[in-house]
Amino acid sequence: MTMHRVDATLKALTIVFAVAGAIMWILPPSVPNVRVPPSAQSATLVANRPIAPSTDSSSAAAIIASNIFSPSRAAPGKRYTPPGAAGESEDASAGPSPDVPVMPQMPPPRVFGTMMGPGGASALMQLDSAGASGRLYREGQRIGTYRILKISSSSVIVRGPAGRVELKIHPREDSTQ
Repeated sequence: MTMHRVDATLKALTIVFAVAGAIMWILPPSVPNVRVPPSAQSATLVANRPIAPSTDSSSAAAIIASNIFSPSRAAPGKRYTPPGAAGESEDASAGPSPDVPVMPQMPPPRVFGTMMGPGGASALMQLDSAGASGRLYREGQRIGTYRILKISSSSVIVRGPAGRVELKIHPREDSTQ
């Protein structure tokens, strides 16, 4: 008897929620129309970020009206110099700036061993000691900035930024003796 009562209650709740959902779906929600006075709008903008005074309103209007994603868009004739950077040298031919980091030369990959099989030669190599563990590479594949040219049983020849390098396989020393 109690199971019949629970079943009837669940059916009644289902009908009530279905009708309420249909009413909410048909009738639009009432959203209050709030108008913010102009004085409150400008105060909010000034509070969020500083606005630099502009003396040239025609260029601002041209920027707003232009399509910044147009493919015919070109670089500006004169770049913006932020305040505080005006005293820096404008001479670009003086060489690289000391602030620009120079990428260090990557060391050649480390070779752990080679394997000659029916599918061709492969080498177990690792690009750097801080990176992931070693992987199997085949001739022609790239490992970082290096391309594997030839794999033999005792060495791997790679070509990198410094040119052609032969990486010899050093036999592992047995530490049990």
